Amino acid sequence: MAKRKATPLPKTTVSAKRARQDQQFTNIKSIREQAEPYRLATARLPIAALSSTWRIGSNRPIDAKHVQDLCRIFEEERLQREQVENHLLVACSRADFERMMAYLQNAENSRPALEDGLPSWPDFSDWMLVNGCKVEIMGGQHRVEALKVFLGRIGQRPGASAVVGEQSWWICEIYDQGESNLNHVWSS
Repeated sequence: MAKRKATPLPKTTVSAKRARQDQQFTNIKSIREQAEPYRLATARLPIAALSSTWRIGSNRPIDAKHVQDLCRIFEEERLQREQVENHLLVACSRADFERMMAYLQNAENSRPALEDGLPSWPDFSDWMLVNGCKVEIMGGQHRVEALKVFLGRIGQRPGASAVVGEQSWWICEIYDQGESNLNHVWSS
């Protein structure tokens, strides 16, 4: 059987096709940009309130080497968890989020007004007390595991237990997991 020869496309067809492909890639939004309409807030969450287990689907397995590499980076360059590119991407129900916000509002009304030095993000330290369920990590599970290892190492130093407790948190971008469109964003 003889092989068929491919007939070359005219240069104008090739150029038009390449231009369409280039346009497709330049117009693609990042996952963060696509998910923005579903973002509820950016807040400080304790790592004990975070889970890499999803209610629907599954997260990728933990890569121990990646965790150790991140630990080394934390030791050499500090945590840098406030920078936007290092925020965790997490999801929870809108009801859990609203319950937490109501809790914070009530707590704020019952304490005296603070002066300067307010935190940049709402502090969700009492998430587990308020909601009793964990927030799902959509992006950043290796950073959480590395932080646990890092804090474990620090905790072995004399007098470091208070520091470990104070540092067991991460800045998280919280998204509404109830939105069907958001599920599409994460899975693409």
